[in-house]
Amino acid sequence: MGPFNSIRHDDLSLPYLQRALAELPNLKRNRKIFFVNGWLGAFIGGQRSEEALNIVNKFLADNPNLDNDLRLKILENVDLIERAVKIRAKYGKN
Repeated sequence: MGPFNSIRHDDLSLPYLQRALAELPNLKRNRKIFFVNGWLGAFIGGQRSEEALNIVNKFLADNPNLDNDLRLKILENVDLIERAVKIRAKYGKN
């Protein structure tokens, strides 16, 4: 999923972020837990926008009963977006 989720294509992959997050419980349920880190790293790691950050935060807020291990994995991966959004807010987009 790496090339699809490249930060150079974040505008193309952003519409799939919500669906990728929603698929996490299914991935875990089907014993693909080792795939989850790669899945999150690809989909979240390819984003740097405030819109993507809002999608992830809304997903977390809308799913309070999400397994704690999945929640922590999301939080770990979303750190990159949070940092990018803060830097862009302070220094501009370029």
